[in-house]
Amino acid sequence: SIGFEAESYTFRAGDKLTVEPVICPANATDKSYVLTASSDAISINGNVITAVKAGKATLTATSKDGLYTATAEITVYLPEISIKNNTGTKTISYGETLRLSAETKNTTADMRIFWYVDGVKLGEGTTIDVSPESGVTVTAKLVDKNDEALTDAGGKEISDSQTVKVKSG
Repeated sequence: SIGFEAESYTFRAGDKLTVEPVICPANATDKSYVLTASSDAISINGNVITAVKAGKATLTATSKDGLYTATAEITVYLPEISIKNNTGTKTISYGETLRLSAETKNTTADMRIFWYVDGVKLGEGTTIDVSPESGVTVTAKLVDKNDEALTDAGGKEISDSQTVKVKSG
């Protein structure tokens, strides 16, 4: 027989998982198998599964002779972040303070929000207050427990940016 250690797996887009189906009996002479997926949410290279995009897939392991199969459900999630009411550009008066708030989806407890102003980290949490003297770009990024920016399956940082312009005078 053939099987998986778990009936289901959940991981983030971009993550990789090495899957080794369990073959019984343990002393079987031919432990060959083929892995296939029911959707393009994951890709398979040998026994390494890569989460490509948010979605679900059924992972199937089939013995070389085709007599035995096992399945496991794969769920791929993609964390998201957005700055509330982001219009792309906001204009404030000189000396005014602007409070920006971020919303997230599909995050886990160990993910946090870091705020950057023109590429310099200036805050952490769901909100930031800025009162620039001239135009700036404020970016909210999702980071992991090691303070590393999270990326999607294509390697792009999971973030959202807002341009803040300042009226002179």
